[in-house]
Amino acid sequence: MDKVQDVGEEPVLLGAAVPNSAASPPPPAVARDLGVVAGPPRPLPKGWPVKTVTPLWTWLGTQRAPVTVVVTSAGGGVGTSTVAALLAETFAAGAPSGASTVLLDQCGTPWGPVSRRVLGQRGGLSGRTAAALLQQGVHPLRVLRGAPVSPAGAAVVVEDGEASPLRDMRRLVQTVCGGLVVDAGCINPWVVQRVADPAAARPVLVLVGRADVPGAETVCASLAWLRRSLPGPPIVVLVSTAPPERGQVAAAQRLVRTVVPADRVVHLPFDARLAHGQDIRLDKVGKTTAMAVPQLLRAIRLVQEGR
Repeated sequence: MDKVQDVGEEPVLLGAAVPNSAASPPPPAVARDLGVVAGPPRPLPKGWPVKTVTPLWTWLGTQRAPVTVVVTSAGGGVGTSTVAALLAETFAAGAPSGASTVLLDQCGTPWGPVSRRVLGQRGGLSGRTAAALLQQGVHPLRVLRGAPVSPAGAAVVVEDGEASPLRDMRRLVQTVCGGLVVDAGCINPWVVQRVADPAAARPVLVLVGRADVPGAETVCASLAWLRRSLPGPPIVVLVSTAPPERGQVAAAQRLVRTVVPADRVVHLPFDARLAHGQDIRLDKVGKTTAMAVPQLLRAIRLVQEGR
């Protein structure tokens, strides 16, 4: 079992700066019960559209309930891990210092593709270890001290066996302004069961599919199946994993919008900087990605707020 370092009577919050008497102190954040209530605003990623992103950055940094987002796909190889990693990095980059953001890999593959996109060759914290420590009464922020951290500050947890219920893993996010982003892999009855669990605090479901007509047809088939289990439609992200043929994206969007409201359909264009499993860094993505991610974040906010 991985060991969590004892940080003494006053644990250092995940992502918080280590005090240094020789340097000027950072702007203060008010901490209550190991949870950050307010903190200084974080800078926007370099190259992102300021006018579009600033209102969402304000939402990420102000006091709110933690957000749980489950990213699943209508088929393999459609960009689920990319979407999950982009979301987790955005939540981590926008949240105040000290707020917990967790990227949880529950896709069930032994190589952990989502963790490799943000950690490289480093492995994430074992989900079994995290669950065991929580059961022993270890505070979630102490548990996360043993988790590798992405460039934007998200703690990465990888479950290499049976996926834990979301109500248990959500305990890792015990701060306001926090976020839990789950890469759940392909949609299946177990994913739906975890999302529909009343104790899972109504996670936001994001369904990923290819941005072409066959991909949209697969998404629509998944939506018809989900309609029997979920109270409302999920957010749909249509991903161009290669340069699209002319008209394919528009046709795919029109098809999906026949069953999902237009404000819940987001297109993630092809980005050569994200292709072929390259490392994900928010300040190095293409301009089209920097425009699409805020659209997805806006849709998540509307669902989170019940609108």
